[in-house]
Amino acid sequence: MATDPDSLLELYDLSTDPKEASNVAGKYPEVVAKMDALIKGARTESPEPNFNFPLKRKATQAAMAHEMEGDK
Repeated sequence: MATDPDSLLELYDLSTDPKEASNVAGKYPEVVAKMDALIKGARTESPEPNFNFPLKRKATQAAMAHEMEGDK
């Protein structure tokens, strides 16, 4: 579980990779974009000021591809 709200999103094919060993986010940018939109749309303001932080995720496909290359 990511604790950094700006971390890149990860995507796994659990039917073939139940241990989540191979991040396939770079192969499916449209799924990652939908996931990101759903996450941002579900976010609500908290009455606790420490929990209200802006999402500044910079999940560009180039950055994700570069990160995936580093995982190999």
